[in-house]
Amino acid sequence: MSGANSTRRVAMLARALAHERMLERMALARVSGAASAERGGLTGRCLSTAAPFTGRKARVAVLGCGGWTQGWHLPNLGRRADAEIVAVVDPSEHPGGGGCVPSLCKPMPEVAALYGARWFTSLEAVLAAKEELQLDGLLCAAPHAAHHAIGTAVLEAGLHLLMEKPITADVDEARALFDLAQSRPAQAFLGLGVGVGVGVGLVVGVGVGVGVGVG
Repeated sequence: MSGANSTRRVAMLARALAHERMLERMALARVSGAASAERGGLTGRCLSTAAPFTGRKARVAVLGCGGWTQGWHLPNLGRRADAEIVAVVDPSEHPGGGGCVPSLCKPMPEVAALYGARWFTSLEAVLAAKEELQLDGLLCAAPHAAHHAIGTAVLEAGLHLLMEKPITADVDEARALFDLAQSRPAQAFLGLGVGVGVGVGLVVGVGVGVGVGVG
């Protein structure tokens, strides 16, 4: 790589990182001050405003249950009429150490009980149980470096995928994931950013594929 190209790449990465940090600060400002992640106290930070829903609920797994997930994704999904959280996935019983909203983190057995879901400790385990769970899709909020491997496995398992930003930590991996999704038009692959609408629910309509409810 030439010196000029290297400089441009560094500048692009710096701008992208600065933008991501700004979005994180905006989202954190919205959830700060919340005393509890209990359902009864979620009104102030849940943005889901879906219209009344009468179809089949999307059955969703959420992978990665640290601070952002417990303080944002799970509360928003949990309040949607068009989605049902059937599985929560995290290898640690006590996730979120050093996370963005660590004060909101609960142990995984408590998280599973709160949302009426099953706790799995690995992606492989939840994918092995996808038929039993009647799983429609998965929201990935795992560490960035794992996004490509997780996304590939989820799409190859025939599930819809909602990926927390960034899609991957590497441009080539992002392209590969996009190409895989393009080869599977019956599945939805969505990248999620704060500016797009955090707390999106994957809404599977019977016989019509997938729709998206944005909170």
